[in-house]
Amino acid sequence: MRIALRRLSNAVTFSKVVTALLLVFLFAPLVDVVVNSFNQDKNLLSWEGFTFKWYGEALQNSDIQFAFYQSLYVAVWVMIGTTAIAAAAALGIRSYRGRPKAMLSATTVLRMVLPEVVAVSAIFIFGIQFDIPRGYFLLIIAQVVLNSGFAILMIRARSETVSELYENAAADLGASPFRVYQRVLVPLVAPALAVSALLTFTFSFDSVTSAVLLGGANVQTLTVYLMSMVRHGVTAESNAISVMITLFNLIVLAIVVKLTGFRGLIGVTSRN
Repeated sequence: MRIALRRLSNAVTFSKVVTALLLVFLFAPLVDVVVNSFNQDKNLLSWEGFTFKWYGEALQNSDIQFAFYQSLYVAVWVMIGTTAIAAAAALGIRSYRGRPKAMLSATTVLRMVLPEVVAVSAIFIFGIQFDIPRGYFLLIIAQVVLNSGFAILMIRARSETVSELYENAAADLGASPFRVYQRVLVPLVAPALAVSALLTFTFSFDSVTSAVLLGGANVQTLTVYLMSMVRHGVTAESNAISVMITLFNLIVLAIVVKLTGFRGLIGVTSRN
């Protein structure tokens, strides 16, 4: 008995040590970025004192402001398009049975496991073949396609908890299939719609690969602008921009939690 308890204690200790190392490995670089965003030494060769200077310069930089507006524009349209398509697809799959449902589910998962660079390269080649210029349109369409798989899974997870009794009752009362969809299903999956919409917004806002390959010369999102800065060397100003992007994403996440709670964030709701 003592040997078993000792082994269990050792296993728990080992698990704690591994978890602690993983957390350090994950958060130590982030802490370093945050700390050095307040460093007076722009080139980060040494610590020369605390300052908010780089945040002020970043906020007043017209190029950064324009890049932010471009990221915002793309992310809003991607959020709208992805949520509309994902809601229709997720609730449509709900009505299928057997092999058709399995095939549709497989295509949804395939979009998630396919490497982003492969999917974006394929869309890039498709655009060249059909003479679709790089820019906002191609970039938004590509991100809608890439993010729709994740959004569909989230909405489906919520829809699977909704009993078919609601749909049957509405149909018995004379509601058309569209009316059932509009007045019954959509309100019941609203928390998942909100979560998938806001998370899709952040995924689009942070996207780099699709923005680089499909944005063209006229579209430079904030992450692409940051990447171009880092290519010339990491500076205190680039760290300040990184911190502001992270804070922006955290604010969006806080809105999600405020609207739906932590249960809604992970798409878990109890069956009514």
